[in-house]
Amino acid sequence: SASMSVEVVLRPSDPAGLTSLLDNLYTKGSAEYGKWLAAGEFQREFAPSAASVAAIRTYLNGKGLAVTSTSSAFLLRAAGSSAEVEAAFGTTIDNYRSAKGTAFFSNTAAASLPSNLASGVLGVDGLTNTVRLQPLAQAATGSAAEPSCEIPYPKTLKQLQAITAPGQPFNG
Repeated sequence: SASMSVEVVLRPSDPAGLTSLLDNLYTKGSAEYGKWLAAGEFQREFAPSAASVAAIRTYLNGKGLAVTSTSSAFLLRAAGSSAEVEAAFGTTIDNYRSAKGTAFFSNTAAASLPSNLASGVLGVDGLTNTVRLQPLAQAATGSAAEPSCEIPYPKTLKQLQAITAPGQPFNG
């Protein structure tokens, strides 16, 4: 099977504290309004615990994946064969072709992890290659913009469940 790489997005150690901090940083009149964190402070306060990272790393290594750290404390990169990735995340990755003829791959079901690890993970990036980056701003035109991806939006519950909703626990 083909070789691939995914990034595991790790949950902050204090999500409620992070939400509160962000609300206060951007709320005029708040005592913390505009008082940005010093270099390294964000990671010290909100990075996942070393124990959580180690447990996820050990699990992925045990599934045959090579796990490396990234420049972010909130991401782990895991590489291996597509069969190893499928086994690690409890899903199948299939190849497809869009109506316009574009080839792509995507997971057929939501990724999942053992329950003792799932609470430390927000999601897995790289199980599909259908995302196309777009500029944040575009000049106005007289016509509707083209969709950012040739792949249609999910039309079934199964397809929708394959996407982890922001702020929701990662439990497949």
